[in-house]
Amino acid sequence: MNLPCDQCATSCCKKYTVFLSAFDIFRLWNGTNILLLELVSFLPASKASGGFSPFAFSLGGKGRFLLTLRRNHGICAWWSADNPGKHCTVHEFRPDDCRCYPFNLFHGQLKVAHQKICPTDWSLVTAFEKDFTSANQRKKTNFFQYQALLQTWHEEILPELAGKCLSLSDKKGRFLSFFLTQTAQLKEIYS
Repeated sequence: MNLPCDQCATSCCKKYTVFLSAFDIFRLWNGTNILLLELVSFLPASKASGGFSPFAFSLGGKGRFLLTLRRNHGICAWWSADNPGKHCTVHEFRPDDCRCYPFNLFHGQLKVAHQKICPTDWSLVTAFEKDFTSANQRKKTNFFQYQALLQTWHEEILPELAGKCLSLSDKKGRFLSFFLTQTAQLKEIYS
């Protein structure tokens, strides 16, 4: 069964910033073989709404960052007008935020997000309820685990890097490498 999104021209992908967990990074990198620094962006946390502050991290300097899917000219870098019906060029490996949109899980119940631009009346589309509920539960688990990994980054890895003369680009690479390694280990444990 096709999602209503498959034939939609609204392109929510053009509008929203997609926040990533370590598991999203792992899935995208493992599935696409695109260089990590080309897949993601480091958004200054000051440019995001406060609800994302638990996922903000330091690279050792001033300020904190959030990991997002790369955007070009304000649009998701992986969205393509050249592919009608399937605009997402990384759809099979897309982040949890994309898999769950336009729903959130509130007290175990699937609810349409209050900030959606999607024109579909999702209250009429119950065929996808199980898939969206499962995706939202997985997203919640992934972000809790991501928070634990961020704590390890801040308490163990970042202090080790403090004495080294690393460029911001090197620190970003170390950050992404740490999360790939940790996520791969978690995947092995839970497989």
